[in-house]
Amino acid sequence: MSSAGEIDNERGRELVSLAAAAFAAFAEHGPPAATEFLAPEVEVHSDQTLANAGTFQGIPGYMRWSERWFDAWEEFEIRVEMIEPVGEHHVVVSCIQSARGRSSGIPVEMDAIYMFEMWEGRARRFHLYNTRKEAFAEAQRGEAGEPTVFD
Repeated sequence: MSSAGEIDNERGRELVSLAAAAFAAFAEHGPPAATEFLAPEVEVHSDQTLANAGTFQGIPGYMRWSERWFDAWEEFEIRVEMIEPVGEHHVVVSCIQSARGRSSGIPVEMDAIYMFEMWEGRARRFHLYNTRKEAFAEAQRGEAGEPTVFD
């Protein structure tokens, strides 16, 4: 895992560290462990072009979203490739997800791009996108104080 270039400010390093810790907790102990990095009112969103699409609210919403996703897989792994801070409150995380279908046994692999909006050490928004461009655009909208736009 790497971060994009040299991070030249403390806040950027903090954002990268929080995201890395959240993914490490998830990898080691599963979805419940990642809840310590989520704000109680977290907004979880998965792009409409992805499986398990939709918007979910709060920790219970995150758990429903996770359960729906993991019901499909016998094995599942997320490998973090890059973590990039965007402004004071956002981070974009590029990953490769590998899994094996529960009923089919077929292995699959896909790129996944996550966007987090972090406040006081916890994610208020946790989004999953198909492309870095989409994730960065949403992070930049968030930094500008603009509302989320879901297609």
